[in-house]
Amino acid sequence: RGTADERLPMLTYLFDKSLPIMYARDNDSLHFNYGESGELECFFVMVPNQLAHFSLWEKLQGLYDFPFKCGLFCTLRLISFSNWTDKVENDLMLQYPKYLSLQRMVVAPNKQGTGLGSKCLKAALVEKADRHQLPVILYTQSPRNVIFYERL
Repeated sequence: RGTADERLPMLTYLFDKSLPIMYARDNDSLHFNYGESGELECFFVMVPNQLAHFSLWEKLQGLYDFPFKCGLFCTLRLISFSNWTDKVENDLMLQYPKYLSLQRMVVAPNKQGTGLGSKCLKAALVEKADRHQLPVILYTQSPRNVIFYERL
């Protein structure tokens, strides 16, 4: 709901809140690519499923001010989405006891379409998924993203 420009502040807020939790759990799961100028050009998280989702306590600690910042509708939507992803992950674990979860992939707007995201993700897939023979699960809200990831 809303345009990308309207959602950007909320997504930035969620990213800023979740990144320290992910880093504390497993900083090897965070993948950064910086350009020659030192600017962050590509980032994603590829985390083992055991570390993929936040506990209720982590959610409460990290997002205590979310309802005040984003409103009741967004809060209810976030809770609904969180419950859905928890259920999907529990179901996946029955079929795949071990897998990697690809999350929060972003490429700087001026680098999109240049192959940078594909290059960075392919390197991580070879290093982590292929080497350990693990499937990778992706969550996305955009059909455009599915096409991108299927190419890999």
